[in-house]
Amino acid sequence: MATTIIQLRQQEAEDSNSAGVWETTLEHEILLNERDEVAIKAVFLDTTVTDRTRISVVNDLEITMECAMYVQNYILDQTYVYRNGGSDRLREYQNYATGAAPENYGDNNLWWLGKAISNESTHTWIVPKVTWHALGPYNNFSYTHHMDVNFEFQNLDGTTGKTHFHIPTELAKRNKNATSELDVVCAGNENGPYFVMTTAPYDIQNKGMVNGETIDWLSYAFKTGDKNTIITPQTFPFTFTLPASTYTPQELAEFITNRITKIDKNGIISDDYAEKVITIPATNMPKYFPQNTPFLTSVLQNYQDLTTAAEYGGYSADQVFVNSSFVKDDPEAGLHYFTYPVDKMMLEEDDTDGSEVPPLDRFIGTNQLALEYDEFERKLKFTTQHFPIYGLGTDDTTNDAIPCLTYNPGGIIPTQTTSGIATRYSGIAWTSLTAKDTVTGQNTNFWGDIGFTGCMIQPKQNRTMNYPSAGDAKPPNPNSFSIDIIEEGSRKNVTGAYAGLDIPVQKNNLFFNRPIRYGYLGQIDTYVGTPLTTSIFASRTFNDPVAGEGYFLVTISNNFNQELVGGKQTKTLGTVQSIVNRYYSLDSYTSDQGAGSIPYIHKGESQTLSNFGVRILNPNLSVPDNLTLGGKNTIFLQITRAEPMST
Repeated sequence: MATTIIQLRQQEAEDSNSAGVWETTLEHEILLNERDEVAIKAVFLDTTVTDRTRISVVNDLEITMECAMYVQNYILDQTYVYRNGGSDRLREYQNYATGAAPENYGDNNLWWLGKAISNESTHTWIVPKVTWHALGPYNNFSYTHHMDVNFEFQNLDGTTGKTHFHIPTELAKRNKNATSELDVVCAGNENGPYFVMTTAPYDIQNKGMVNGETIDWLSYAFKTGDKNTIITPQTFPFTFTLPASTYTPQELAEFITNRITKIDKNGIISDDYAEKVITIPATNMPKYFPQNTPFLTSVLQNYQDLTTAAEYGGYSADQVFVNSSFVKDDPEAGLHYFTYPVDKMMLEEDDTDGSEVPPLDRFIGTNQLALEYDEFERKLKFTTQHFPIYGLGTDDTTNDAIPCLTYNPGGIIPTQTTSGIATRYSGIAWTSLTAKDTVTGQNTNFWGDIGFTGCMIQPKQNRTMNYPSAGDAKPPNPNSFSIDIIEEGSRKNVTGAYAGLDIPVQKNNLFFNRPIRYGYLGQIDTYVGTPLTTSIFASRTFNDPVAGEGYFLVTISNNFNQELVGGKQTKTLGTVQSIVNRYYSLDSYTSDQGAGSIPYIHKGESQTLSNFGVRILNPNLSVPDNLTLGGKNTIFLQITRAEPMST
């Protein structure tokens, strides 16, 4: 009997959607006659990634990391003192009722850098929620798998905003009809919002176990009837290229850390904040500041950037800091803001002799940012993404202060944290972590694959500020945002100094036996040095044994169909099938020499074979993720010709 061998190699495929899914077109058609047999001769599956020791990046990735910034509002920087001894407010609380503002000590919560936008040239839309559902069957064996589904939208100032919702890992039956809050305010036209999903439906269906085509947000979007001021977080994106390669977790952490910690100073260093040289676009203007990074700015630098962009964009924008809380669903969160007196800060005058003194600028963001690999936990982690409180140095003139905690003496504000300990001066939190394949142009699940899901904040435009009087300079009752701060667990989204058991103990030979007390023998007593931080850990464990069932399904689609029938599901899979035992492995590749092949014997009129759609499937008929299957897969088909029928 004559035979023909056909090679279906994924790396030679014209159309490859992901690892384990590709399409091969033959250079020459092959005729399949009646009684000819088609079977899988051999299967070689790229399961080299299943040792969980490396991260394989097939094509260069465009990585975008976007953050929001905050300051911890404790006693520091509430006021400032002139050289002549006079004092003034530094943080000005605008819309608290008389006597309720945290003016003396702060409230020790995180206040987010925002922008108050007023733009009458565009339509304002609100996208309140999104609905989705898990794929069936809805039994105790079918689960959704955690991932973040990402969206992009246009802010009222024309910039690009990002948001997401999180799919948890839990029983599918709990998410037959799931709803997630978005609460996004965005620009649009008369017909709808400028709001799109950037996560591919294919990835959602096969990795998140939800049907990407049934994710609905447009049905709930509505246009507002007014053009009041909208207060939104300021966000700062950073984009770089991750080259195609196979990385150890240490190598990946080092590469990303080196990229995100570059200061990239390309302008003049000066303290003349009032003098600006403007170019178009405004983002290219010279920076009269010692840093140029999306992760660290200052009050005056941000004010200059914000107002200049608004000037050329034809809208108005004000710098504000909006309150949040460590208490989930705090009714006061997102209802208050403070501002800085930027005019005074840019040029402080000594009332005694009229001389000028250096500007009173303040940092915002983080000066320490690191992605590291924890050898003990076998996980990646963001070790720090906050600006520490520094103290306990020799004196004010030396550069030897160390990271510290400090006790905050407040406690009179309803949103006061219960600990009374400030664990950072400022910091950032991720609003979006995305990756795009530079060859296909498609977004990938890179960040989810390495374990960073659920670690981003999700600002929600669900608050309405109340101003104390109609005569306030700002428009009344603007739409504002709230942010849930999570400091523990799998959804942790901020870092800080670690406040451990030893913190209340004073480390000196006189007072070690006395509990620390604010202001006792001077404010210095409240500063406690610590090198420890509260890191954000990824969920993926490297070198972890692969959990799963003992086989793959191989399907090859052509002009005819077969059915796979099971207890809970019936699927049309394709013509030729194979069941590949995962325990037959050689050098980390899973191979099968046709033992699991289910032959197809052709009946009827002759058919031409030219195009083959290959799918490697898990037992639940989903496509394996790229932690399970790589892209170097090959299937060999064997066509055995039937013997001529005797007459």
